[in-house]
Amino acid sequence: MSISIKVIPFVVGVELTVPSEVIEANMGYHPGALGEFFARQVVAMEAEQHLGYYPAFDNYRPYGQPVEPELVILIDQVADFSRRYAEQELKRRLTREFTKVNVHHTQIMAYAMPRVLPSEKQAQRQLGEHFAPDTLRIELLIETTEAAMRRGIDDLIKDKFLPAIDSAFSHIHLLKAVQTQ
Repeated sequence: MSISIKVIPFVVGVELTVPSEVIEANMGYHPGALGEFFARQVVAMEAEQHLGYYPAFDNYRPYGQPVEPELVILIDQVADFSRRYAEQELKRRLTREFTKVNVHHTQIMAYAMPRVLPSEKQAQRQLGEHFAPDTLRIELLIETTEAAMRRGIDDLIKDKFLPAIDSAFSHIHLLKAVQTQ
């Protein structure tokens, strides 16, 4: 007679912020300062061109745009570090708690379209926060045993998932947790 352990898959989406101290210690730059400096240049460009909106980060990749190319490269490097750090920490910490952990998708929030308009009062500050390359949205595919899932996915997230990753990030926002079977 063989014993069978049933594995239950689920998907978790989180928005995470890598601590600025971790980024500074490894990259030598504060992500907030990079975002603020970039935002100043973007605000100046928008004021000149009267676009009525702030374009996404990819708009500044063709060098020759009215922002410093070195700053674009630096933000890319810090964003890549943030992505690698977040993915590695999630896998390292969560494999202790769950049967299987895979990163399905990662989005660097600095690359998304800014949700701030030039007409807003604190536009430059909000834009600086947006372009700081330290915040990511990550979707994970996780498997756990049926026994661990008995109390439900909400308890599993509250009791195992969040405590396992809490000390690795300065901000964690749960976007979704859904059982896939």
